[in-house]
Amino acid sequence: ATGLIGQIVTKILPIVLTIGGFITVIVIIISGIQFVLSSGNPEAAAAAKNRLVYAIIGFIIIVLAFGVLQIVNRIFLGNTGIV
Repeated sequence: ATGLIGQIVTKILPIVLTIGGFITVIVIIISGIQFVLSSGNPEAAAAAKNRLVYAIIGFIIIVLAFGVLQIVNRIFLGNTGIV
């Protein structure tokens, strides 16, 4: 069962990282456009800034989850080459 789980993670993890990175870039672009278009409206500027911060935090969480998977892989599975 461990081999099957490792194979599933090996196939899904790059896809999840790619989708997460793509969504992060889109949200950052949208936030930047909304910030520029806020025209001095403090509420709109704050909403765009918050969206940007949340996108960056979300991407950091995705990257950290990837790192944790790598550590678990090396410690418990003996570096089976998930990535």
